Amino acid sequence: MRQFIGGTVLLRRGTMTAMTENSGSRKSWRHRSWLVASLVFVGVGLLLAARPFIAQMAPNPATPAPETIDVEIGDIGPGDHVTISWRGLPVIIMRRTNAEMAASRTVPLDILVDRFSRNEALSAEAPATDTNRILAAAPQWLVLIGVNPHSGCRLKVLDLNARFNDETFLCPCDGSRFDALGRIRSGPARTNLRVPVYKLVNPQRMRIG
Repeated sequence: MRQFIGGTVLLRRGTMTAMTENSGSRKSWRHRSWLVASLVFVGVGLLLAARPFIAQMAPNPATPAPETIDVEIGDIGPGDHVTISWRGLPVIIMRRTNAEMAASRTVPLDILVDRFSRNEALSAEAPATDTNRILAAAPQWLVLIGVNPHSGCRLKVLDLNARFNDETFLCPCDGSRFDALGRIRSGPARTNLRVPVYKLVNPQRMRIG
């Protein structure tokens, strides 16, 4: 009887031990599940928080990449020009004559509509003198964005025998006239033609951009 009772007691103790172990296992599993869920939640939160910074680091497809273009200029004679495409814009490369260079240097700034050079290689306050619209090392070359800032129309380059000191580039849309340096001289436009960054690679080649 005692053995039976003892057996019963021992059996109950064993059962209680097994129940205790099962309960502990369930608590441990719940703890691990809660921990995993917490880590996942924190990880998702960190990713969402970092998303704007990651987006800023990624290249913007709407922003055009920096671009340069080399142009062969050896065959451009005095008074002639070529128009090339750069960043979707027409760029006029003109070789000025000695007479055009001399006349441009005598124009006083106080008669100009826009007295600023609009040269991307210079400060915004640089005056629109002849030397600030060209390269000092190669004054015969004039490089301009061939678009009227007022109308957005592509400019027409007048033939050499039809040019005047105050009329070399003509806008077919609003009639604005620009001189031999691309400075606005008459018409509704109020801004000189832009001069992009450029340099001579060698006497036969120019690099735009």
